[in-house]
Amino acid sequence: MHLLLLAVDPDRDGRPRFTPALAPTLVLADLLDKTRRGRPAPDSLADYLRTRAPGRLDRYVEAARELGILEVTVRREGYFGHTRIRVADRWPLERAVDRLVRILKSDQHPDDRDLAFVVLAEQMGRARVHLKGRKHRDQRQRLELLVGWVASGRGRHRSVANAVLYDGLRAIPSMTADWEASFAALR
Repeated sequence: MHLLLLAVDPDRDGRPRFTPALAPTLVLADLLDKTRRGRPAPDSLADYLRTRAPGRLDRYVEAARELGILEVTVRREGYFGHTRIRVADRWPLERAVDRLVRILKSDQHPDDRDLAFVVLAEQMGRARVHLKGRKHRDQRQRLELLVGWVASGRGRHRSVANAVLYDGLRAIPSMTADWEASFAALR
């Protein structure tokens, strides 16, 4: 849920800034949680993400609505439907941002769960949005270091979760490129 909340920008009237990488990133985060609990990783991670990503965002937004974090209104008038998402409770958003900053301020190497959170926030393009200004310069450098460490594959032999994270990071860009190409064809 924290990854979804990072995708809602609290500085600009709470409008969501969803990217094509958000849905597969949420699926990968769920898979990482299941892997940590002992579930084996799928053989083809790209296929797993591709089949589960389309409906995932709707489920997360609905869960945030039920928790009272987001207000979701759907208008079905006219040719195109319109969904409006607004922040109803900013406190969970601020907690998600605080978690990101706290992890990046720590001098110790983060555990698997925190490492995945930071790297996935960067993967979906929402980590740096919350690390603006001179006061977050050190956190941006640490973010680059951690993302580079995972992207290089150096950490994937430490745990099964890190291996799944590494493979998922390699699969998401090809998926989002396919989706962006299909959206461009519709325009």
